[in-house]
Amino acid sequence: RRRRRKMVKVRSEKKRRISAASPREEPKGAGVAQAGWTGDAAQKASSVCSACSPERSPPACVAELGGEQSLDQLLTFIVQHVKAAVLSCPQGTRVPPETEKECAFYSVEAQPFPIEFYFDRLASHMGCSSSAFVVATIYLDRARESSAFLHMSSLNVHRLVLTALVLAAKYVDDMVFENTWYSVVGGLESVREMNKLERIFLSALNFRLYCSPQEFNDRKESILMRSIAS
Repeated sequence: RRRRRKMVKVRSEKKRRISAASPREEPKGAGVAQAGWTGDAAQKASSVCSACSPERSPPACVAELGGEQSLDQLLTFIVQHVKAAVLSCPQGTRVPPETEKECAFYSVEAQPFPIEFYFDRLASHMGCSSSAFVVATIYLDRARESSAFLHMSSLNVHRLVLTALVLAAKYVDDMVFENTWYSVVGGLESVREMNKLERIFLSALNFRLYCSPQEFNDRKESILMRSIAS
């Protein structure tokens, strides 16, 4: 018992030191009730207001895109890209049985709020770079190619986008938050669900997170050109 108490004390002290040394502390809003995916999900999802959002300076890559305005434009184009992917989902796509691990991404019914609202929420509270959003679309395509159950639809698009963006931010950005905060922002039941979705998505990608500069630039240009054409 003494040894166990000592270990707990050491861990607590280590956690306190890491938190104190972090350039960005976890927002005060991280302890609010986490939003579920049923019933009044839209109302719960908006419970973490902008005052709780982490204070951050514009990501380094924003300068390459021409400032915050260009970042907003890029997000608009990515939303259009995702909506097009949802609309192109094969007819008759069924929800996987509970025995399939991909079932974790599916909701019982489509969410009552639009995908634009969800992207705006993620962009406002996750603090990730615009590059992470571009890389997330690459991850979504890779996941779709690996499993028929990971085609984006109205029932799974929110969880898929959230998970892909969390992985992209962790791979691309220098500073990220813990999954506890991401689960709150994404409207999940708990951090345990966020961890589970992350594991399943990584397995679908075969842990292949690397994205070459050429692939990144091609994807960004593809998103921009497709949006201009539409």
